[in-house]
Amino acid sequence: MSNFKNNLKILIIVTILIKIIGFTYKILQARFLPFEVLSTISAINPIISLSLIISQMSIPLVLTSLISKKINHRAYYNRPLISKAIRINLISTSIVIIIMFFISTILSNTLYKNIDILTPILILFPSLYFSNMSAIIKSYLESHDKFKRTITANLLEAIIKISSILIIIILLSHLNSRQILIITSSFITFGEISSFFFLILKVKRLTKLYLVKEYDSTSLIKPGFTLTIFALVFSGYHFLEPMLYYFFTGHINIDYSKTNYIYTSIHSYCLPLFQISGFMTYIIIKIMTPALSKTNNLEENIPILNKIFLTLLFFEGLILIIIFNLGDFFLKIAYNKENLGYMMKILSLSTYLTFFSPIITMSFESHLKYKFLLKNALISSILGLLTISICSLIGNIALYAIFISGIISDLSYYILNILDFKKETTRLPFSYRNFILFFIPIILTLLQSVLGSSFSLICIIICYLFISFIFYLNKNKEPSFISDKE
Repeated sequence: MSNFKNNLKILIIVTILIKIIGFTYKILQARFLPFEVLSTISAINPIISLSLIISQMSIPLVLTSLISKKINHRAYYNRPLISKAIRINLISTSIVIIIMFFISTILSNTLYKNIDILTPILILFPSLYFSNMSAIIKSYLESHDKFKRTITANLLEAIIKISSILIIIILLSHLNSRQILIITSSFITFGEISSFFFLILKVKRLTKLYLVKEYDSTSLIKPGFTLTIFALVFSGYHFLEPMLYYFFTGHINIDYSKTNYIYTSIHSYCLPLFQISGFMTYIIIKIMTPALSKTNNLEENIPILNKIFLTLLFFEGLILIIIFNLGDFFLKIAYNKENLGYMMKILSLSTYLTFFSPIITMSFESHLKYKFLLKNALISSILGLLTISICSLIGNIALYAIFISGIISDLSYYILNILDFKKETTRLPFSYRNFILFFIPIILTLLQSVLGSSFSLICIIICYLFISFIFYLNKNKEPSFISDKE
């Protein structure tokens, strides 16, 4: 129990620090970098994300599940299993880099001919090797509750990453867009390399090497392949989404600069302000994935999921009330930007509606229920792509198609997963009583949008905190996360 508490404290403290650094990095990037550079970053992010997902083959996640279920927990390090996973990833990464380089060249000469995407991509591709190997080592250490080492490696990456933007700000008057992209990409790659060697040094200090001969490549590749296709569906969706958005809006003669402004504003200005939204989700996934993997079936996960739902509901509800009503203020303070408040309202509501979706996904993954995830990902992604294709052709709503498709895709995936969960267990992953609380932040948020004053916002927040306190007070006799973990 004390080990779990220590891990939780470390995770919370360091994750807050990483989120602050990441948040600061995004704000400085959006505030000081030229719009051309931001457009290029928005263009290459889906390419790098897609490359990372395919090359990684979901092996780190499979390792966590295998280790949590099968391997002696006193075995801190298993050389054959780790070596096999790294060898597989080295081969897959090499193949993916070659393929994605040719795809990037085609995109550079067609869709993105006005911006330079090849230079940063060529610098970032080598980082995939180190990122994938680091992910394997992290998954193994975290399955044995060695969070301190992995979270410190993440902190190191964040510090190196923010160093690049500080250097760019100092030298901004002497740099052109290409040089800024080179510096940014180089520091990201350097951060991945540094994180990898930091983890390797820590791994060398572990004692007692255990050999587990029964695991072969099939135990890693077979589930990893299915999970990779699942992740690839979503990554493919985010890869195709902006392309369809630009293509169809251009088909009805909407100026590219308008659609590019909306897409870049979402990713460079609005989404960074939601970093805090995923804070508790990240911590819970890190802590609870091994615990959920140790249960015998999804049915046994329900008590844990109920407590996770309540915990996340409190934080996400508070974030919804604040960001929905103060989005314009935050944009003004962070970037000196105005007239983007409607984006914050849409994104905050969309984020809140699906805040529990990653936890349902985690529960399915912990018991290797990948077919459900793959089916639901395919259906929701197709719905999202159809939505953006149709809406981008309708003049009155074409510019907002990117928002509509995102909400349809995320919400449909969430609902489909809940329905499959109920089919498997005959119960929802949260109680009906808890689900009623889900609507309280929405009601309070809409009430505040009508009232509109600063005083009413303070009253609304106090009211929400009071309601949450009363409810949690009535639940204080239930076992805590710690008892579930133990």
